[in-house]
Amino acid sequence: MDFFVGINICPLGLTLAKGIHQEQSWEFIDTRSVDFEGDHGWFIALKDTVSKLSERCGCCIVLPNNMYQIQAIEKPNVPESELLHALPWSLKELVNMNAEEMILDYYDPAFQVPNQPEKINVVVTHRQVISKIVELFRKAKPKLIGISIEDLVMRNMLPIQEEPILQVVQSMNKEPALHIIKNGQSFFSRRLRGFNQIHEYTEDELGEGVADTLSVEIQRSIDYFEGQIKQGTISSIQLSMPTPALTFLVNRVNNNFGAAVSELQWSHGDLPEDLTPLWNYFPAFCGAVEGQLLIEEGMYD
Repeated sequence: MDFFVGINICPLGLTLAKGIHQEQSWEFIDTRSVDFEGDHGWFIALKDTVSKLSERCGCCIVLPNNMYQIQAIEKPNVPESELLHALPWSLKELVNMNAEEMILDYYDPAFQVPNQPEKINVVVTHRQVISKIVELFRKAKPKLIGISIEDLVMRNMLPIQEEPILQVVQSMNKEPALHIIKNGQSFFSRRLRGFNQIHEYTEDELGEGVADTLSVEIQRSIDYFEGQIKQGTISSIQLSMPTPALTFLVNRVNNNFGAAVSELQWSHGDLPEDLTPLWNYFPAFCGAVEGQLLIEEGMYD
């Protein structure tokens, strides 16, 4: 494959990032957004978008958080080959889907709590959603490398490093997602409520309480990571939120922390200069990287 494409399904549109990976660096040669309306508009938009890609593209679809659920559960005591079949029984009281409606996968958490039963993180989505995507690519020229989720792909923003970094990443009309990433793994993720309209706030309004409220939410997550699960000290805090006053917000939040606070940083080469604003595209960038990593790790033939 010559190109890797990340496609993120957002609440009101798709974002696409098409890149070339060479010598540990990325060059993104195409970015676009496609608006849609209604609960099923995403599939029409996806079908149209994929039809315009060449057979030289490998695609990774990034699902938004409203299309899946993550449940941390005790790992069933069954052979590994039977684990996927056992999981629906463990989830039936936790998710609002019948077993036949579910399609699921699981991954190991970045750490296990000492002296506690082993846990796994199970990702659950509607079978119909995945079936429609897979069927679409069966008839398309580009290849579907994988389907991932926003809570996992954002780790691809950063190089693999021992120092933990806290990110707050937000796309327009969505709740911010807070991630703590260490050694290329997501150690902690949560959604922050109450910031959906941040793009409408002036600098005065940001300074009169929004920055401090955001700082409190960040501090709660730091306390959990550093104090309760004792996974090290946060080395830096990176923000990407859809406000024209992002630099102002970063500076105000920086006043509340000893860790350096900055705008979100991309670690794999230069981003396109004409991408304004960037915040809607980060999951798509990370999806393209995810596709390349899946091939590199032998997860796609």
